[in-house]
Amino acid sequence: MGIETIALGALAAGTVLSAGASIVQGQQQQEMYDAQAKIAERQAAQEADAAVAQAEKFRRAGKRQASAADAAYAASGVSVGVGTPVRVNESIQRNAEEDAYMNILTGQRRLQSGQEEAALNRRAGSNARTAGYMGAATSLLSGAAQYGMWKAK
Repeated sequence: MGIETIALGALAAGTVLSAGASIVQGQQQQEMYDAQAKIAERQAAQEADAAVAQAEKFRRAGKRQASAADAAYAASGVSVGVGTPVRVNESIQRNAEEDAYMNILTGQRRLQSGQEEAALNRRAGSNARTAGYMGAATSLLSGAAQYGMWKAK
């Protein structure tokens, strides 16, 4: 086995290893971005669920507050079915529902934001995989060029 054969083997092995490393690196980056996308989606869904649960707490608190107001009016001898007590209860319920709605809306916005983040992560992963393949192709072409230059000498 001559020095030329060894040199050619080393050139080929180095080229193949470089190409393989580029592909593996791109695949690993894609896996990392895919994992980040799953985390973003999970967190966003949890935030949306928490917003709905918090909205229900606002609604229950509004009902308790309205009931307490009715009890206070009734204890003082005021009729709770007409006039000011009715308007107060309507205001309490409206405020509680507005708070609940705003909380749900915030949760939905967080969900959408998390889904957009996940999509961006998936796109970055796809780009990383493509870059890995392009790096592999570049390594192979560079190796072929080096071989051609070596052969020409």
